[in-house]
Amino acid sequence: MNRHYERDELLAYVDRNEAVVDFAEVEAHVATCTACAQRLEEVSADYQILTRAGLWLGRARREPLPSRVAEFVAARQRMEREAARAEIVYAELSRLPLETWIEHLALSVDEYTEGLVRRILNAARDEEERRPRWAGELLAAAETVADLAGLTAASSAETLGDLWKERANVHMIRGDYPGALAAIDRAESFYETRSVAAFNLAFTAWARASVFFEMERYTEAQPLAERAAATFRQFGDEPRETQVRVLIASISYERGSIDIAEAIYRSLLWPLERFGDRLTQARVLANLACCRLLRDDLAMTGVYARRAIAVYREFELETEIIRSRWALAVVYLRRGESERGIEALAAVATEFRDRGLPTDAAEAELQIVEELLKHEEYARAAAIAERLVTTFAAAEARVSTAKALAYLHDAAIRRSATLEMVRAVRHVLVYPEQLFVPPVN
Repeated sequence: MNRHYERDELLAYVDRNEAVVDFAEVEAHVATCTACAQRLEEVSADYQILTRAGLWLGRARREPLPSRVAEFVAARQRMEREAARAEIVYAELSRLPLETWIEHLALSVDEYTEGLVRRILNAARDEEERRPRWAGELLAAAETVADLAGLTAASSAETLGDLWKERANVHMIRGDYPGALAAIDRAESFYETRSVAAFNLAFTAWARASVFFEMERYTEAQPLAERAAATFRQFGDEPRETQVRVLIASISYERGSIDIAEAIYRSLLWPLERFGDRLTQARVLANLACCRLLRDDLAMTGVYARRAIAVYREFELETEIIRSRWALAVVYLRRGESERGIEALAAVATEFRDRGLPTDAAEAELQIVEELLKHEEYARAAAIAERLVTTFAAAEARVSTAKALAYLHDAAIRRSATLEMVRAVRHVLVYPEQLFVPPVN
């Protein structure tokens, strides 16, 4: 059980209604979750009051005592019917072009349901790592269905919160950090209306910490991640707590505490194995490869990176495979195999571009520029910079990004480009809301 039980579910448990809840699951959960245990005590006290015989003397004896259990059972059955129907509808939609889905659904307005929203949302979640652009389009379709179904915070807060949380994930994967933070704000506005907001808000704290991490705002990311981990621990959700610990280790890594980060990463491998979370385990292996790379332990860097890639292949997570190949490309550069490393980075950039991740592609190409400048190959560096200028101009990038890339291109032509300049350009590429300030030579 990875969430709090609602009062209605606990009422069904007290009422011994196994049509609604699994008694053993409830007992196991409340044994480790103080929040649910406290709520169960409150519900039990209410139940005792409501079922006192003297309280309802004015009612006909044949009338049943008032209870919300029947109401809850009906709602649960409705949700199950919606979910089953949503599977059929989604199978039909998946055979059609996405842009025709809403028109197709308009022929049967009864299909606009919360169940269909969740089915599309789950499909998007499965595609975030493999095809983030497609995942974003699916989430946009889910939002349209939610609007047409008339979902509101009062009736469907968790579904709407989950929808915007996944939108935040897609924005983050695609490098749109302001968009990710705005989506997290929307998710929190829905989660905060629920009676068990703390658990859901742990997810948004985790998401916000992840965005701040990508933005290199580690001081802000750290307490959010710690808070999320503590909440998951309070709820007895050890698997998610462990996943947040990966982020906490990564923050330590980026802040220069490599020994602490590596120790945390190693400590997480066994719990992740126990939970069967091979995907997060692969990410930890990739991070350990980076730790070993900083120690110039190139042999173990390769071992960890290849182990991570093998798992990513099982899940068909091409984006993560590309990132691991990026780490291996850096190994080639560190070994002095310049051309091999440049070739590997160029392949990484091409694959990122093909998957609609231009910022990641540009970062890889800027690393090539850095390597070329080390060898004073200004003409090749200028050619890459020129291609980046053209690419981001076509994409109508922010003025700061366009200015930075054009500045680098001109400097490479003049043979005055420096490594510090490339790093300054990379910074504004990742944070386009900031002004580009050329470094002082």
